Amino acid sequence: MRASRASLRFERRIRYQRLAHEPMPVWHRLMWESQASKVAQALNDPGLIARVNTLYADLETFAARREELREAFNTPDGVQLAKDYSRWMREKQQNQTYQEQGTDEKLVLFNERTRSVWNECQAIYQRAVPYRDTDVIPED
Repeated sequence: MRASRASLRFERRIRYQRLAHEPMPVWHRLMWESQASKVAQALNDPGLIARVNTLYADLETFAARREELREAFNTPDGVQLAKDYSRWMREKQQNQTYQEQGTDEKLVLFNERTRSVWNECQAIYQRAVPYRDTDVIPED
């Protein structure tokens, strides 16, 4: 059971670090020329305007929370944890029975400190999934 818990912490840490450091698009509340024809429809549908505002508010919150994760990784403790963790994984690859002392506990503490930020990012992502590969304002 210990191996599976460590494996879950490993996966969680990789996702946190990937979210914190992978390039992401910059979101703006600018209307592109290609969307100009849809504005009249949106102005006649208050629910649609609210949906668009909610989506962009979520994206702005997501970007802010992502920055919080990045800052957590860039603290002296976060940088040291990343080094310790990399060393641990290298040792584990060379010796499957290797037992790490201390890094697992530090990882648990880091995950606990950043869990609320991660959970909020996951919730925002789930709300945005329906808009993947579609326009927020539907075609007529």
